[in-house]
Amino acid sequence: MIQKFFFLDKSYRPFCEYFKENKFKNILLVHGKSYKNLSFSSFFNRIANENCWKIFEFTDFHSNPGYESVKKGVEFFQKIQADVIFVVGGGSAIDTAKCIKLYGRGNTNEFLLTQKNCCADIPLAVLPTTAGTGSETTRFSVIYVDGEKMSVTSDEILPDVIFFDSSVLVTLPLYQRKSTFLDAFCHAVESYWSVNANETSRTYSVEAIKLLLSCRNYIDSPDIFCYYDLLLYASYLAGKAINISETTAGHAMCYKLTSIFGLSHGHAAALCVVRLWRYMIERNEVPQIMHGLNGVFGFKNSEETVLQMEQMLKKWELSSMLISENDETFSYKLQTLVHSVNAKRLKNHPINLSVTALEGLYKKILKGAF
Repeated sequence: MIQKFFFLDKSYRPFCEYFKENKFKNILLVHGKSYKNLSFSSFFNRIANENCWKIFEFTDFHSNPGYESVKKGVEFFQKIQADVIFVVGGGSAIDTAKCIKLYGRGNTNEFLLTQKNCCADIPLAVLPTTAGTGSETTRFSVIYVDGEKMSVTSDEILPDVIFFDSSVLVTLPLYQRKSTFLDAFCHAVESYWSVNANETSRTYSVEAIKLLLSCRNYIDSPDIFCYYDLLLYASYLAGKAINISETTAGHAMCYKLTSIFGLSHGHAAALCVVRLWRYMIERNEVPQIMHGLNGVFGFKNSEETVLQMEQMLKKWELSSMLISENDETFSYKLQTLVHSVNAKRLKNHPINLSVTALEGLYKKILKGAF
């Protein structure tokens, strides 16, 4: 499928043209809490009234969306008979909307995530409100079932069209700016070193990293608006990279960190990716292909490259201790982390990681040993 994308200005013209040309009337709008504060929301309400569009809002989901939200979303979708699903939000909103589409014709009296051939044959349009998840351009969705991560993969959930509105990044809180930046960064790095990577995915990865490095001042200077479109495009490219290569050990290791310690996804992923890269250097097992990234970062070797990433985490105050080794729950949490790792994602990693290796990596992450 050829995925369309448009950068919007204050006129929102490409958005208006797309919705009018397709003659949408009943719109399922999936959105997060920030939606009401966006300038786009007032515009959308106005143009919907002008064109007699009916907007049905679905907001019953949280960060790291659970199965019950998907089920409620599917039930709502079946009730309203929408002719388009439009999602305005970050990764959680987009993942929820993807699953509503994929299981839109499913039987909600049975477990949806194992049902086949029940995808709703309608468009999925996306306006991402963060620059980091890349979910707007991947065939993946992450849903939690009884607290455990379940990955849903289908080409049918790749959004048909993406609308990039740089104004949505203006009010993003500082921690979320750091987190989403790092999420895109980790997607690009992991995709580059994945065993499934190819020339195309690595091209996307390199371009994403170059753009992200050029926009690092965005974290401390959110009023520099020229960064915003670049960040959205960098996230998009990093998403296209992992759509080909899939993620590796960094993402496999990070999910339980978010639920146990309340970290954002991008924060947890960065802790794992940087620690993994350092681990490969310490063991002299950095894949030959990775040396090609050093020049992209502006350095001669992997040691200098990883040191820069470690310093970035420290500067942004994201590498401090998560739990003391003297804490009575340390061992339990450590083992919980180790046994939560998705074995499939480990197979995508360029070197083998044993249980002992995972324990050592997690110990350093938990103690903030960077």
